[in-house]
Amino acid sequence: FPNDIGAFNDLGYLWADQQKNLEWALQMVTTAAQSDPENVAYQDSLGWALFRLGRLEEAIDVLTKATSGEEPDAVILEHLGDAQMAAGNGDLAKQAWQRSLKVSDEDGDAQHRQSVADKLKRLEQTEEKAE
Repeated sequence: FPNDIGAFNDLGYLWADQQKNLEWALQMVTTAAQSDPENVAYQDSLGWALFRLGRLEEAIDVLTKATSGEEPDAVILEHLGDAQMAAGNGDLAKQAWQRSLKVSDEDGDAQHRQSVADKLKRLEQTEEKAE
């Protein structure tokens, strides 16, 4: 395995994103996050691995902290929304996804905006059916 913390994070995130080797992924991103607690990318990776493992409350805690800075990252906000939705917190998911869209409007990432917009649309359709 790599001896570089950045590589640990990158490989752990890739595995978590692909839902492969999740326990290893968690160990790797935990190592990265502990080595540099202020690095929001590492915190995002940790939150995403926890989410993929179904450890939703832990994921939400980590991702909430990672998005609490002055300039939150659009992808981390999307991940927070995903975790909130999986935990049954539709209103909080909606808030996170809306913030993600606002940030991604500023960043100009069209693919990301479309992904988040689709999630918001599905949530709104679900809410309409429930009424």
